[in-house]
Amino acid sequence: MSEITVNDRRIFRKDGEPEDPAGGGGADPQKESETLAAPEPGTKAGPEAKSAPETGGGDKSGGGDKSGRRQHHHHHPPANLVTMILGLATSAKIHLGEQPPEGASEPLPPDMPQAKYVIDLLGVLQEKTKGNLDESEDQLLKAILYDLRMHYVRLN
Repeated sequence: MSEITVNDRRIFRKDGEPEDPAGGGGADPQKESETLAAPEPGTKAGPEAKSAPETGGGDKSGGGDKSGRRQHHHHHPPANLVTMILGLATSAKIHLGEQPPEGASEPLPPDMPQAKYVIDLLGVLQEKTKGNLDESEDQLLKAILYDLRMHYVRLN
């Protein structure tokens, strides 16, 4: 029987908190690397083999998809309103030809209908959150919308 080494690269601990990027402190040595015996043909391996029933729904852990390709794990900024506003603003700037997409060295030609759509989404967000934002969020959204709208008008 051959052995398989599994390296766990999840960025979150079991309690849902982000893993310490420095790798210090409470790292679980069991999680870092685990050696498993290869299963006999027609059997399942790993901890889930004993307790988890086969659901046929594919891999939900993010380690791969149905085709067996490995999915890439990315470290993301915190999910909050400011991050969402900045993400939409970046998308609008890409569509306005103001900034290159990730991985490109040059901006793309402007796509005015798509830029308008993203700017309109930010406007809807501003309208629907009126009175519920703290001062810094409100000022950020106003400034970004003003800048994007002025850039859009200059290009039209």
